[in-house]
Amino acid sequence: MAAIQNPTHAMTWAGISLTADPRIQVLADVDFGAPAPVEEAFPTGLFDGDFVTHTRDGNREIKLRLEVSSTNGVEIAALGESLAAQLYKPTTLVWTPPQGNAPTGVYDVLTSSMVQKFDDVDELHTRRIFELRLVCAPYVRSVDLVTIPALAVGGGSQTVIADGTSATGWTSTTGTVTAGSGFLSTPMLRSYMPVYGAPFGFLSYTTTVTRTMASTNFSTTPYVSVDFPLSVTPSGGTSMPANAEVFAYINGNFGAGYQAVATFPIVTNPGWQRAVFNIPGATSVTSLSIGFNLSYARVPNISGTVTLTFDNVMRSPVVPYSGSNREGIYSLAISGSMRTPGSLTVQSVVGGAGTGNARIVYTCPDLGNGYNPALRPYRTSGGSTSNNQATFSGAYDTWLAAGSEVFTIPAASLPVGGHGIMLALSDSAAAGTPMSFNVTRTIKTFVGATQVGPTDTAVMPVTIGTGARGYIQSNAYTLLSVGGVTLPSNLLGDRSTGTVQITFTQSSGSSLRFDDGFAFFRASNVDPTKRGALTMAVGTLRSYLWLDSPDISNIGRKQVWTGDDPNRGDAFHAGPLTLTWGNHEFAPKTFVFVADVGGGQSGNDPITQTSFTYYPHWHSNAAS
Repeated sequence: MAAIQNPTHAMTWAGISLTADPRIQVLADVDFGAPAPVEEAFPTGLFDGDFVTHTRDGNREIKLRLEVSSTNGVEIAALGESLAAQLYKPTTLVWTPPQGNAPTGVYDVLTSSMVQKFDDVDELHTRRIFELRLVCAPYVRSVDLVTIPALAVGGGSQTVIADGTSATGWTSTTGTVTAGSGFLSTPMLRSYMPVYGAPFGFLSYTTTVTRTMASTNFSTTPYVSVDFPLSVTPSGGTSMPANAEVFAYINGNFGAGYQAVATFPIVTNPGWQRAVFNIPGATSVTSLSIGFNLSYARVPNISGTVTLTFDNVMRSPVVPYSGSNREGIYSLAISGSMRTPGSLTVQSVVGGAGTGNARIVYTCPDLGNGYNPALRPYRTSGGSTSNNQATFSGAYDTWLAAGSEVFTIPAASLPVGGHGIMLALSDSAAAGTPMSFNVTRTIKTFVGATQVGPTDTAVMPVTIGTGARGYIQSNAYTLLSVGGVTLPSNLLGDRSTGTVQITFTQSSGSSLRFDDGFAFFRASNVDPTKRGALTMAVGTLRSYLWLDSPDISNIGRKQVWTGDDPNRGDAFHAGPLTLTWGNHEFAPKTFVFVADVGGGQSGNDPITQTSFTYYPHWHSNAAS
């Protein structure tokens, strides 16, 4: 078997070149293996057939045949033993394919073994063949560590380029841009690509809208944002598919192909999202083009029209924010095709150590449905509201002993599955004598104004106050669990018109300060890969909180750290300060929710920033 013959390729194992040194050559019959899928089968309602779902991937095995050659027996023995010296320990296999510009990929090797394939003819020619077996982590990763930076968010003045009041200066590649009902709209172009020999294909709708303007300097306002729906349903035709998520990109006379650096649901406008683009160094912008795309895979060739609506095209010195300045929603656009380990950094920006006394960090796959775990944006009734900067939501309600706090959530915005329900109380009772009482949680499902299905009611005994257990507190602050529940509590055939109403009442006999409630998605009922993770930290927090996702390389290592040095020089395990459930996992598109009371920080700027550091992970070949 010949060695791999191409001058542009390269392979290195444990620092030993297997292609550049003519004395040690990898032969052409390389087997890179594949991640070993771990699947779980569930019986269906029928006698035959199972519902099978993929839960995770096991390790891959790579097999290499190495030819070791020399002109004398002493050297060939030494070369073989130099390979043996690297066995049984963590190493890396680095592979650059021979296409000339192909990205280099790294396989993390966990252990290895080797067998010599003895041949007397080879021995006469001072040549030996070794079969090398590498047990590797499932995926290949990129060479370089990537950090998605903590963007400056909120604050700063925003300049409106266009809103829904006028279509002047706008053109569209697929029709006319019109203004009305508070937003701009344009039709989208339909295209269909059939799959040969199959009764389905790929259906897509696209459009590009362009705004022309007098030459404008964007150098101090490089962040351009646009608001548009999370999803669009085609109208007309028959058997139309479900909603498709809408994606956007931007270009203009300053360049082309800018992807969004951040996308997040708009808390004040459920069902809509904001995409933010960074176009640095643009000093003379005369045209701004925004492309929109939505697509369906594996659908029949069916008809239907789509009208896209958009609004609030703005430029800003920082990323325009969605939500309160203490409850932030972020979408991490993570490179790679596979779930990746990494480290999420949450930085307090209010200055100095010990500035906050309670912080919540929650992650889950970004489902593109406008999910927001905070309940206050959906509050429909309750006690009198007072603004207060020492809270998560920026306000609290006076929760009367006989009163109710009521929240109404669009069913389409809730991930279907189990949720953990938490309450945040800001009250001096948290630091006083323990107080025991009941919290009654009532959940109803509506379609329009009509309740459907039964009412789900649970009475949860709780205790707050110094020394009480079952919750976490700091100073006059309480984060309280009131159990888990499946949401929506009654499944709906069409969730687009449904709502879920959650009501809390309490029996303490005293008025409490109700800051906010949270419905944290824990796990899908049908897809085990869709699950969330929560970390709550209280006490005198440091400037940084680091959440390290579990990885083969850090088995047994703690995952929650805090400190003041951005390089983690003073980091220490935050165990006594934290309560965590689930593992923070990071898919190519990950939803992040951060809430922080910020030690009473006032103003409109968000008091936390987030960043994520990781190696992009790929299934078979590194693509960057």
